[in-house]
Amino acid sequence: MFANRYELKYIIQTKNMSKLLDSFGQILTPDKNNKNNLGYYNHSIYFDTHKLRFYRDKQEGLLQRLKPRIRLYRGVNDFDIKSLFLEFKQKSDRTVFKNRVEIDAQTATELLLGCEQSYIDTVESKNETKELFHQLSKKYFLRPKVAVNYKRFAYFSELYPKLRVTVDHYIEE
Repeated sequence: MFANRYELKYIIQTKNMSKLLDSFGQILTPDKNNKNNLGYYNHSIYFDTHKLRFYRDKQEGLLQRLKPRIRLYRGVNDFDIKSLFLEFKQKSDRTVFKNRVEIDAQTATELLLGCEQSYIDTVESKNETKELFHQLSKKYFLRPKVAVNYKRFAYFSELYPKLRVTVDHYIEE
């Protein structure tokens, strides 16, 4: 899956969040994962080199950046894993491009333990995301370095189909 979007981020005070979500609910439509406007949980496990090459790219302000990660989506009511992806988030200035493939829990565990070769070798069809992860893992000896968790409220516009607004809350590393 590929997705292109223009990304802007703002920090808002927690005390203003419910007012903001109410106003979004009046003009935007909650996305399919934002059932009953309760949001959903995102968990991202980022891979990096021993010297944190990908993290340093961001800190140094490079316009072209790459973030290899595993992304889990969890339901807000039951906290069950709804979907799991191996993903690359690439940035070119403020434009974001995502390349991802859905994986199962066993595959995620193997990738987290550094066993990606067995996973790549068993894949019957070629997949760009899997191949890129394998190449970068071999070249840079990628390992999980940080996990980020948060609750997300997501909306889209029926009037402007390319518009997506998300509000992230309870962010923790």
